[in-house]
Amino acid sequence: MSKNHLKLILGCVFFSMLLSNFVYSITRAQDDQKIIPITGFQIDGSNELMWLPDSTTLVVANDGGMIFVDIAELDSGEQSATAIRLPNAITTLAYDETGERLIGGDDAGHVLFYDIEDLENPVTLEADDFGIEAMAYDAENEWLATASASELIIWQGDPLEPLRSVELQPTQNVNLTFTDEKLILGTGAGIQVIDPTGEESTEMIGDADGGNTSMFLYDGWLFEGKQNGLVRVSHGDEAVGLWRGHSSTVTALVVAPEQEWLISGDEDGLLIIREINTRETIVEDTEHESAILSLSVNDLSTLLASLDDTGRIIIWEMTLTP
Repeated sequence: MSKNHLKLILGCVFFSMLLSNFVYSITRAQDDQKIIPITGFQIDGSNELMWLPDSTTLVVANDGGMIFVDIAELDSGEQSATAIRLPNAITTLAYDETGERLIGGDDAGHVLFYDIEDLENPVTLEADDFGIEAMAYDAENEWLATASASELIIWQGDPLEPLRSVELQPTQNVNLTFTDEKLILGTGAGIQVIDPTGEESTEMIGDADGGNTSMFLYDGWLFEGKQNGLVRVSHGDEAVGLWRGHSSTVTALVVAPEQEWLISGDEDGLLIIREINTRETIVEDTEHESAILSLSVNDLSTLLASLDDTGRIIIWEMTLTP
């Protein structure tokens, strides 16, 4: 990536200063705490974030494109952001199961595929006339699902071709994830379990617990954030229960796999960490003061990144010991 990309982004209104000028002074917690905020910075117009497989590079989906932040360089005080300016806002991110391709969905309905080693020449799919709100790859890299507020498209093949589409009722939230064989679509109306091949009928699971506002699948556990502040938990076909703790809409969920923690954020900025097996709440933090839009844990399970709707991003260090 050339430095010109960074200069183009920095010339835009929404990101007019260097990252180093936005670094927050965060009070370090005691050494024995399980999670410690180590740094923070501001990138206005940000929509989602995700760690790359190297575990130190954070990708931020932004109204002006994609921004790459090297956390190792940021910690040393050096300028550490590289950016790709794009004509449309990037609204959601994913990478395939090989970790070799970065995928961005934009607000004009395009899906952009980047080779992580060569971010200059993306392959673009025309997915929808509406913005892409969610994407998911299956574990075998056979299927890609993309969803706007009105249409779900399932892609297959190399190169990818649309296999089937499903019309959606307009909804405020769309979330996607794959199990071993099925696609799970979460919306404000509840959960739909979809066979990608179309050979089996779609199963609709109604929802009286406040609608699906966020979702994360981990090792057979399905966690669903709700508008009423609950987290609905199931394992396989078994409903485990409703976890309480948030008093507003649960807007983001992620799992730290090594620690087996569920991390959830809500529209008031509250961050809660629970141990999955014991259901014990081990951390409640209000470092964010507005709605948490996105959470991501790196592959080493050592760093958590959180983004709120003001563009503030906080990097947290997580202990690997229980």
